[in-house]
Amino acid sequence: WDLFYDDLHFTYGADRMVRTNSWPGTQVQRIAFPIPAGTARVQGIRIDPGPVEGTRLLKAIVLRGPYSELRLGPDSVVRWFSAVNDLSPLRVDTVQEAVPLRVRGADPYFASNRDLGALTQALIDERRPVLPPFLGGLAIGMLAALLVRLVRWPVFRMRSRAARTFTRYRAKRLALALLLGVLFGLLVQGIVDNISFTDRTVRIEFTVTAPKSDNFQVFHAKGPGGFGDGGYVNAPVAASDRPQVLSFRMPKDTAFSHIRFDPGNSQDSLLVHAMEFRCARQTVHFGPGELLALFQPNEQVRDLRQTPEGLAMRFTGDDPFLFCDEDLRSTLAKLQERAGNGPMPALFGLLAAVFMFLTALRLGPVVPDALQGNGAEWSLTVLFAALMAAPLLSEWLPILPHLPDTEKRKLADRPELRMHSLQEY
Repeated sequence: WDLFYDDLHFTYGADRMVRTNSWPGTQVQRIAFPIPAGTARVQGIRIDPGPVEGTRLLKAIVLRGPYSELRLGPDSVVRWFSAVNDLSPLRVDTVQEAVPLRVRGADPYFASNRDLGALTQALIDERRPVLPPFLGGLAIGMLAALLVRLVRWPVFRMRSRAARTFTRYRAKRLALALLLGVLFGLLVQGIVDNISFTDRTVRIEFTVTAPKSDNFQVFHAKGPGGFGDGGYVNAPVAASDRPQVLSFRMPKDTAFSHIRFDPGNSQDSLLVHAMEFRCARQTVHFGPGELLALFQPNEQVRDLRQTPEGLAMRFTGDDPFLFCDEDLRSTLAKLQERAGNGPMPALFGLLAAVFMFLTALRLGPVVPDALQGNGAEWSLTVLFAALMAAPLLSEWLPILPHLPDTEKRKLADRPELRMHSLQEY
């Protein structure tokens, strides 16, 4: 990769260029271009991603100075930069949260389409900032004092303003408020945990070296040999002597247990370095030896062998493929379970529990009085709670809807509780 920067010359030249390298892979790489010390201004940037055809995913551009930094996400990159020559127009891929850089020739690059001096001038400033950290510490201290006051005020109540003595709430009322807080926190955590904060679609990624340009497919099915014409995902591959990553985004909410890898109909040989199942930030890696044990070739694949570089194979026809007879459902289920929402649902549940606990303490005698009721009121209360909790049964009961098996089917074998479904209910 080459980065050209324009300081005061209003042009790009080899004397103002920084070069660095990247490597094929599915992990996010941080490529650094250090600008020489003493540069007073950077008003333009041009980035050359290299002449190798294929697609790179640009997550962000970070402008980092001595004491601060500015992050340009995908939307900002498309707004501030434009593609030139052999690079496809820049657009935002909302699913992968990145800007695909599609190289189509030997001279691809993208450059800033407006003056960046206003953005970079404050970052280049070498004066140490003093006021923002001080104001940040002051705000944190005030927030901590406010939280301490909110926690202490409901627990203690003034008995006499003259004597200014305090008394604790009765143990029964405190225990009831604590119970309500815990139950409400668990309810909120369960609801929030069913909201996907990130894209949790399963991706199957192959790292291959292909000598010819073609379209590769991955077929998916529920059982051995059940591959149909509609159950596949397509990905283009560019001719190159370097490894490249092919990402197959599997249909959302479609359950599958077996896959088949079709390397097109133009290749006469192929080298597969690795395969990965990816869901959010979690992955399951398959090396050459694992791929050799997992996949079986058809009659048009010959000379299938494991090499130090990967799984090498040669083809004799125009319809070669590798199929998997092993049930992958348990592997995919564990992957999706690990690719959860992280600590976010627990934090929401904790905040909701604290809110309910403090609210119940502040209500005082109202909470115990609300629990006094006759049999009819208790029956209606239990019935209402049971009806509201009915969608949660799909988390434990093996519900199997009889629906056509298509890629647009909204329910899998075991339907998950989705937030929009809960709102409709």
